[in-house]
Amino acid sequence: GFGVGLPHVVSFRNVRKSTGQDGTMWLGQWNSLLRRSPSDGPLPSEAASLARSRYGRVPLQHRPHLWMCQTGARSLMLSSASSYDEMARLVEGSGKGLLDPATVKQIDSDLPRTFPQHSGFSTDSGLRQALRRVLITYSAYNVSVGYCQSLNFIAAVFLLVADEEGAFWLLVALCRSVVADYHTREMSGLRIDTTAFTSLVAAALPTLHARFCELEVPIE
Repeated sequence: GFGVGLPHVVSFRNVRKSTGQDGTMWLGQWNSLLRRSPSDGPLPSEAASLARSRYGRVPLQHRPHLWMCQTGARSLMLSSASSYDEMARLVEGSGKGLLDPATVKQIDSDLPRTFPQHSGFSTDSGLRQALRRVLITYSAYNVSVGYCQSLNFIAAVFLLVADEEGAFWLLVALCRSVVADYHTREMSGLRIDTTAFTSLVAAALPTLHARFCELEVPIE
């Protein structure tokens, strides 16, 4: 995993010690809740309020299920004419037929720069190879985008939580609906949101906005 400094280790241990029994009860609530939720069905309504409880997070072991359901990734996976494994094998076996050489070159250039401090991505095996397969398969799946820088970090985070197939469909769902039009060549969704954010900063924090302008630091 990621290396952490001693102060963070101490803080983590202190939090675990302070939560103790309450943390066990909280995990039990999640276990009970998700036992009533089929793997391909909607989440119970109590899931949202439980995620906003004093712990402010979802237990690691339940994140794959919740993320797949909440993003729509599970629905995309179940409705797809081809499974991820079938698409990945097709892409790997096609040579250069289905792939843009420039896209593959960019993906291969970004792999060593993706979380190099994490043991799973620091060598040319394990998670790094899974990340390469996810990104290359996605580039063939969504030819209108192919590959966009930063997708490597997003897919890598998904691989830390879900299996390879889940990470692929989470990436598809994220780019299709969660942050639609962010990771495209025009980045229209991102441009719209950053323009709106800049307007909000100017209205709510005019002094800060003026300072950014003075320093010629664009927020957009």
